[in-house]
Amino acid sequence: MKRIGKVITTLILCAVLVAAGVLFGPRLYALLFRGSNATWVSERLSEELNEKRELVVLEKVITGRETVSTDAWLIGTVQEVILPYTFSANFSVDLRQAGVSYDKQSNTIQVLLPLPTVAYYKLTVDEENVEKHDFFYPLTADRYAEIQRELEQKLYGEVTNDPALKESAWASAVSETEALYQALLTANGTNAVFTIQVIAAEPKMEE
Repeated sequence: MKRIGKVITTLILCAVLVAAGVLFGPRLYALLFRGSNATWVSERLSEELNEKRELVVLEKVITGRETVSTDAWLIGTVQEVILPYTFSANFSVDLRQAGVSYDKQSNTIQVLLPLPTVAYYKLTVDEENVEKHDFFYPLTADRYAEIQRELEQKLYGEVTNDPALKESAWASAVSETEALYQALLTANGTNAVFTIQVIAAEPKMEE
């Protein structure tokens, strides 16, 4: 009976240890071996950024009505097109170009992040409400397509050259990168004793 009791006790103890290992093992390992290991954290963060590949940080939507007129000498306006439209553009960061390193002197994980750019944009015309006035100069399909292309490029230029949008996109990129870093620490039960610094990478000069 004593032997059976010892066996049962041993089995119960083993079960408790296994359960404790499953529940607390990863967190304990992280605290003991990774908690203050900035190199490990920076490597994991770099891997996560590469896996994510891209970070959409800001979406800009513009709605309006564009009037395009064609005039002729001595006659005046011979063609007029009014286009109701919606233009959307996304600022995103190419995370594959990001760099992560640890600076021992400042005890900081530094993330070198490319500036956000407009990678995706689209013009949508409300075709049902387009107004076309062909007085003496018929509107061809090629001319109509050209008008839309010119409008799309015009709006693209306005968005990409807007300093306020650029500033907002960068602020969002920094905030979301810091959130990814914090999520990494939380997922691994790590309490960091170092900070993170997101730095804008200098744009590469075209040769």
